[in-house]
Amino acid sequence: MEKLLSSKDISFFESLSDSYKPSFDDRVLFFPIRHHSPICSIQLKKTVKAYKPDVILIEGPFQLNPQKDSFFKDGSEMPLAYYMIHKEDVTLEDGTKETQRAAVYYPFAEFSPEYVALEQGRKEGIETQFIDIPFSWFKKYAANYESVVNDNQIRYSDYITSLCEKLGVKDFQEFWEVYYEVGHAKSNPLDFISDVYSFCLYSRKGSHVDTLKGDGTISREIFMIQNINEHFKKGKKILVVTGGFHTPGLLSFPYGKKDLKFKTDVGGTEEVYVVPFSYDQIDERSGYQSGILFPYYNERVYQTVEKESNPFYENAIFTLHKFHDYLKERAESGTIVNKIEALRVMDELVYLRGKNGIGTKEIFDGVQAAYGKGDDNLEAVFKSLNSVMTGKKSGKYGYSDNESPVTTDFHRSLSKFRLENSPLLKSIELEPFKKDIQKEKSLFFHKTSFLHLTFAKLVFDSSGSSLDDNNRYLKEKWDYQVTTRTYTDLIEANVYGATIDECCQNKFQKEWDAQNRFDGATSLFINFLKLDIEPTGKDYAASLKNILEQETILESLVEGFSYLYQYIKLNPEISAVYDFEAIYERVFEKIVQKLYFTDSLAAEEEEAFLKNIKIFYQVASDDSSKKSDVEDVLKFLYQKLYENIQVFGGLSGMLLSINSITEEDILKSFQNVVSGAHIGVDMAMFLKGLFQTARELFLTEDSFIKEMNKTFINMDEREFLEIIPELRLAFTFFSPSEQSKIASFISKIINVRESEITKDIPTTDPTELIFGKTLNKTIRDLLQKNGLVQF
Repeated sequence: MEKLLSSKDISFFESLSDSYKPSFDDRVLFFPIRHHSPICSIQLKKTVKAYKPDVILIEGPFQLNPQKDSFFKDGSEMPLAYYMIHKEDVTLEDGTKETQRAAVYYPFAEFSPEYVALEQGRKEGIETQFIDIPFSWFKKYAANYESVVNDNQIRYSDYITSLCEKLGVKDFQEFWEVYYEVGHAKSNPLDFISDVYSFCLYSRKGSHVDTLKGDGTISREIFMIQNINEHFKKGKKILVVTGGFHTPGLLSFPYGKKDLKFKTDVGGTEEVYVVPFSYDQIDERSGYQSGILFPYYNERVYQTVEKESNPFYENAIFTLHKFHDYLKERAESGTIVNKIEALRVMDELVYLRGKNGIGTKEIFDGVQAAYGKGDDNLEAVFKSLNSVMTGKKSGKYGYSDNESPVTTDFHRSLSKFRLENSPLLKSIELEPFKKDIQKEKSLFFHKTSFLHLTFAKLVFDSSGSSLDDNNRYLKEKWDYQVTTRTYTDLIEANVYGATIDECCQNKFQKEWDAQNRFDGATSLFINFLKLDIEPTGKDYAASLKNILEQETILESLVEGFSYLYQYIKLNPEISAVYDFEAIYERVFEKIVQKLYFTDSLAAEEEEAFLKNIKIFYQVASDDSSKKSDVEDVLKFLYQKLYENIQVFGGLSGMLLSINSITEEDILKSFQNVVSGAHIGVDMAMFLKGLFQTARELFLTEDSFIKEMNKTFINMDEREFLEIIPELRLAFTFFSPSEQSKIASFISKIINVRESEITKDIPTTDPTELIFGKTLNKTIRDLLQKNGLVQF
């Protein structure tokens, strides 16, 4: 970080006050907080009423001030977040220019102290102001700009680790709850301030000043001091609300006796938006490092501490009621006896642990004692309890003038199509070619998907079914929901334009310029055409032809070929406009040419090669004009690639389907593989390839299975035992239901009950079996290498 201040300028940070005895008569009263702590918010409300400041200064980037009243717009509901974006045009080493972007959330719930400070200021007619350093500066100079919104300096300090060990509590979360949330629920606010200050002071003393310079702490505090000092010189009575870690540093400055100048203009532009947030996101387990566990539970704490004589006991009862209702809704076990027993255990644990009230640890321990029935059940119980205490609450923002243009267009579309603006998952079924309004809805969903908005997901569409030329039987099913992520995605999309359509057009043009593979360019072009927006700016058909001529990768050619065929089949008129037929013919020619020049493959190439020729075969076989050419290619490869066992097995299956070879030919090939030098691996690879292209050979009749069985019977027992792991691996490529059908055939052949065969059909993921096979082979190789066993 650049040297912005001399050591002399910041020498006061070296001598922090060992204690803080606040008074309501002080010109400046510092109020240390933990972000999203309900007890901090309750004590802050008391402080505002008793202290009656002229101004409340709040930790939070200075550029939020124009938006500080946004949370109180009509129709808004907490939780909400400020979403800040910094953009800066930079020149890269190669001389190219790009706009670099960084973004960060500042979320608040109704029990967050910063929000309560704003709320109390409005209620009491007190000026409020955010005083922290601009996000743009922090992003540029701090070692980790995301640390601006976490409290890891306290949470993971050496001091808190030692303190938790000494006090016998698990971690910072339990310590804070026991000694502050519960311990200070009814205390005097000045005692609370003094206590929190002492805790934060000793947490801070473990951090060297150089470390605090590097992570931006000192710079932030200097900027806050500068703002506090300006109000101090105006004779105002000031209440300063910041994270507790900063309080000792801010308190050390001699206000009114010294000035600090701090330059924060770093270039670029900043945008600030207000977006809905959710309790799931405020929960610290979501990855939000300043979050708090169980937001819904803490909301209840905030709402009841001042109203109830024993608020934590009342909240434990309330949580149990909610938990019990949650179980009933899901037809899970739980009775009134369980509730009574859980509450009894919680109460006794409070006494045994010497606590002042029931905390979240006692709630979980009580539920475990009353509802837990084994490890599996306990995991489900805890998952349900976590869900209840976290809550599903989502905020709602009353639309304002600062809403991004594309967000306004999005809201306009929701209203037009009567789609619910809700965080709850909704479903809708459409027939786009039945009514114009249904087609418009479908296009709206497709456009939001093209922009990668976290909003709608296509669950089902019948475009792969048999359609007439007008597609009039096309059906779609979409799931959709409007979440915080939807709004942040819309803000990010704002860089492309002011409307959904404009964003799609500009995004397409930008992504097109980055395309150098035929499959990617074809997919992008076709997906854009599906939006019913005419592409502008260049001759995209000519550009696609140029990309095709440069393409040498088989996978890219085959994938692009498949995309084109499906689109031409369903949209012949639009395809004609962009000369897709000519492109389709050319890519077919290139694929055929490439396949005829294919020599032997490396073992690691076989899987991908077989997948490509299978796709090519399936697509081209559906086109009567191409069928004969494709069959000739397959026959050529069958004769040439017999040493590539997996590909050879796959080609055998494809040629069987067009009657170019017989089952007897395949069985003969299988017997040759089994009698080869690498019997186990080769057999598994042959069957794996065959299963990929000719599953029906094993599912429609038992003749091939009978012949395989004869081959196995004639094998030496030792050889058969050796191939069992590979044989098992090969058959994992059938689904459990298909395995059951094959087992039915086998049971009749060997005259045993089907249940004796199917009882051990694996239900694990095939990757586990592949790992098992690899491990088995490694062990065998090691034993053989060391002469411990001869295979």
